[in-house]
Amino acid sequence: MTFSKIIDTGWVQPGDVVAVIGPGPIGLMAAQLAKVFGASKVILIGTRQARLEVGKKVGADILINIKEEDLNERIKEITGGLGVDFTVEASGSQGGAVQAIDITKKSGRISLIGIYKDLVKIDLNHVVQYNMTMAGGKAEGMWCLERVIPLMADGRIDVKPLITHEFPLKDINEAVNTFVERIGGALKVVVKP
Repeated sequence: MTFSKIIDTGWVQPGDVVAVIGPGPIGLMAAQLAKVFGASKVILIGTRQARLEVGKKVGADILINIKEEDLNERIKEITGGLGVDFTVEASGSQGGAVQAIDITKKSGRISLIGIYKDLVKIDLNHVVQYNMTMAGGKAEGMWCLERVIPLMADGRIDVKPLITHEFPLKDINEAVNTFVERIGGALKVVVKP
């Protein structure tokens, strides 16, 4: 998962401009981690305004709703035409993967962490021509938790904004339905005993 790209591999350098495509729970955590590890600007990109607004609570500096703004033009404006240093693609969409390549600067870095339902077609010639580094990621289990939990414990990471709904155990079916159907803009749903 992108957590390892941010925490251990130095993919986020102090002063980087980082874009996160997909303001779901993983994208929101990636935005927060990028800020914690020194990004000068974190740009959160998506189509659902309510989820983008949660991004402000977790450290995103700039929100771009691609239904309302031209992404490439806005990124050029923000970066002086250079593109972003590091892009996290967390949407799991064809469009998100293409956008990640389009907005990343020459010699920039891209982490693909979205779960893609269909085969994704991207222009790898652009990646090669501009000397980009691209990597996928997956959840690392305990390895990741051992690094993230201390960040939560000392307050550098706040997961509370991601918890949009809470249910008692007796209402677990409603909780699952709320999460699966994204009722009420559900991000993370907690079931309490």
